Amino acid sequence: MPTALNKIATVKPRTQLPLIERALTHVRQMGLIVTAPKLTGRSRTRGADALVQIGHGKAMHEYAIEEKAQLTPANLGATLQQLAAYAGKKLVIAEYITPPLAARLRDLGVAFADAQGNAFIHEPPTYIWAVGNKPLTKPRLMRTARLFQPGGLKIIFALLCVPDLVDAPLRKIAEAATVALGTAAWVMEDLRNQDYVRDLGKRGRTLVHRRKLMNLWADAYPHQLKPKLAPRLFTATEATWWRKLDLQKAGALLGGELAGERLTKYLKPEKATLYLKNGLAPIMTAVPLLPPTDEANVELVPVFWNFEMPTRYPDVAPPLLVYADLLATGDDRCIETAKVIDEKYLTELTRKA
Repeated sequence: MPTALNKIATVKPRTQLPLIERALTHVRQMGLIVTAPKLTGRSRTRGADALVQIGHGKAMHEYAIEEKAQLTPANLGATLQQLAAYAGKKLVIAEYITPPLAARLRDLGVAFADAQGNAFIHEPPTYIWAVGNKPLTKPRLMRTARLFQPGGLKIIFALLCVPDLVDAPLRKIAEAATVALGTAAWVMEDLRNQDYVRDLGKRGRTLVHRRKLMNLWADAYPHQLKPKLAPRLFTATEATWWRKLDLQKAGALLGGELAGERLTKYLKPEKATLYLKNGLAPIMTAVPLLPPTDEANVELVPVFWNFEMPTRYPDVAPPLLVYADLLATGDDRCIETAKVIDEKYLTELTRKA
C-alpha cells in the first residue's frame, strides 16, 4: 500500500555533510531504504553526479542523481535537459526546493529531495510527497567556481561556438570573448587543470568534454553572466514590432523565443529578446517601445562576444545562446524548442566530446 507523506518533521542532519548525503538522510527518515550513493565521476551515466538505490522491501530502484546547489526557475530547464540524457530513473537533489518548484517537478514526474526534508518519490508501492519544510536560516548563496563566473563563461562560450579557437593565441581568444588578456590566461589554465582543454604537443590544443561543458554553461549563464550584462526591459504594444526592424542596420540579433522561431519554425514567440551590437539608440529610434510594466515583453541585451560563426541565419544569435535563453524561461514550449535546437545545431559542436 502506498505510503503518503504530506509534510515530514525530520531531524536536521549535520550541515557539514555533502549535499547529497544531507538530502538522502531525510529520505531515510521517511522510512525508505537508501543505499550509500556511488559517485560516478560523470562518466558512467552520461553526466550524472551519483547513483543511488531507493525503495522499500524488495522494491528497490536505481536513480541517477543530478545535484544542484541552487535550483531556480532560471536553471530548471537546463536541469531537465541534463536529466533527459540519463537512462533509467532520475533524482534531483538540491539545497532547498521551493513549493512552486516542488509542484512543477511533481507535475513533470521528476523525483527530488532537498536538504530541508522536502521530497517527491513515486515508484509504487512507494509514494512520498513532502513539502513545506523551510531552511532554518536563509540559504547562503554558493560561491560559483571561478570558471563559471562572467569572465570564464565568456571564454567558454567562445570556445564552444568556435572550437578551433582553443588552439589560437591567447590574445585572439581574449578578443573573441571580449575579456582582458589576463582573464584569458587564467581561464585557459583552469580549463587545463579541470581537463576541459588538453595539450596535444605539436598538434596544439583541443577542447574535450564539450557536452558536459555546454550543459554547465547553459546552467550558469542566466545566473552568472546575463545579469552582469544589464539587460533592459521594455513593453511593446504590437506583438510583431520586431518584424518591421532592419536588424542589420540596427546591429541586432534575434535571441530567445524570436530566434527559436527562426531556427525551428516550431515556436510562437511571446517575448522578444534581441542582442545588440550598437547599443539601444538604433532600436529606440526605429520602433516605439514603452517603459517596462509587469507584462514587459521586450528584452534588449548587449552582445558579449566578438566572433562570427558560419550560419544560414546571420540575424540570429549563436545557437548555444538561444538554447540557454530558452531553457532559462522554464516554459515547456520553450524547453521543447531548445531540444530541437540542441539536435539540429549543437550536436555537431559536441560530437568530439
